Amino acid sequence: MIWPVLLSAGIGAATFVGLHVLWWRCSASNNPRIGLLFVLAIIGVAVSFTVGILVCEIVDEARWALLWIDVLLVVLYFFLYAGIVRSVSLTLLTHLRQGGHQSLELQSIIDEYSTSSRFEDRIRLMHESGFVKVSGEFVILTKKGRLLAQSAKGMSRLLGTVLEG
Repeated sequence: MIWPVLLSAGIGAATFVGLHVLWWRCSASNNPRIGLLFVLAIIGVAVSFTVGILVCEIVDEARWALLWIDVLLVVLYFFLYAGIVRSVSLTLLTHLRQGGHQSLELQSIIDEYSTSSRFEDRIRLMHESGFVKVSGEFVILTKKGRLLAQSAKGMSRLLGTVLEG
């Protein structure tokens, strides 16, 4: 009985993410448009229930499980979306990655992101987490930071947008 529920939830989640990526690529915006995301999530859940009831013929008790799995997947996607596309730290890491294996002057990064009062705290946190190395007046991206930046860049390409924070 678990496989029909998981299949239905997967189809609904794929519909939700697919619609979001399609919408994002057709009309990219700096506005996160949470209302639109919520509507697309409802469409994904409706598709999930339609597949579950009509195709997989899940029974009443399994519908509750399907609902909670759908809610979990939607919430996880919201966090993933907010964490990757809107993350100041990931934006900084990808900026450092663009410098290749060269170090960048800390002051040039601070000047670029001077509108963010939390920038220096982010650099400190990324240093403590092992994503960057601060050496005097320079910030150097570590292997761990480079891997995270590449992953974030891949997600931003999928969404057809640039990282901002």
